[in-house]
Amino acid sequence: SKLQRCWAHLLREAKYVAERHEEAEPISEILHDLHEDLTAFDEEDPPASARERRRAQASLCLEELIRADYETEEVTQLAEKIRNGLGSWLTFVTEPDVDSTNNRAERALREQVVMRKMFGGLRS
Repeated sequence: SKLQRCWAHLLREAKYVAERHEEAEPISEILHDLHEDLTAFDEEDPPASARERRRAQASLCLEELIRADYETEEVTQLAEKIRNGLGSWLTFVTEPDVDSTNNRAERALREQVVMRKMFGGLRS
């Protein structure tokens, strides 16, 4: 399966939670650094074996984040979101044709969504 969870949404949520709870600041920083590092790695177009090794390293990093005990409910929910998608956050590392975010897909749909909202609003 080439299911890829969207890092843009994860990073946005991590930043939001970190602004509200000090205990989430390291999580947000680690996630942002990890994503930046992985996208730079992906742009180098490395061989498949290097991609597998890098994915394994990144997976260990994510697992460390979710193993910790957090005091705040909102931070615990963020860790749970990471845990729930653990098999799908790193697909882009091993699959060169998969993006880390769904930005391209959302941009492609934007015009249709706007048109639907405009014409839907005229019906009321």
